[in-house]
Amino acid sequence: MSLKDRINQFFSLDEDTADYYEEVYEPEISEKKDYPDEYIQNNSEKVIALNQQNNRADIKVVEPRVYAEATQIADLLLKGIIVVVNFKKAEDVQAQKMIDFIGGAIYAIHGDMEKIGEGMFICAPPNIGLDGLAESFSEFRR
Repeated sequence: MSLKDRINQFFSLDEDTADYYEEVYEPEISEKKDYPDEYIQNNSEKVIALNQQNNRADIKVVEPRVYAEATQIADLLLKGIIVVVNFKKAEDVQAQKMIDFIGGAIYAIHGDMEKIGEGMFICAPPNIGLDGLAESFSEFRR
């Protein structure tokens, strides 16, 4: 055997070793259902669109007395509740601070705030529009 034959034999596969590969076995997928048709329920009536909103609007009337209660009003607005605020029981300085705080919260959530009477304001979340009210909240005078 020549050197060339030895090198070819060393680097080539024998006929016996050339056929040693695994065949991939894939089981047949049957079209048979594992459950009867009578157990299939139509759940289409339970599907609710994500953009569907509740048509009910909640309104809360509050009469804050101190500045600390302004955060509770802001929390109500964050929950989507319309708030009517009566500042008649609060001192003028406290009322002005609360108006400033609530106004900032309303600005942050893109809501709306309007004066509806002497010392009374209506605050609305962004999904509620306020039109045709008497005065703007910036014209607050006691």
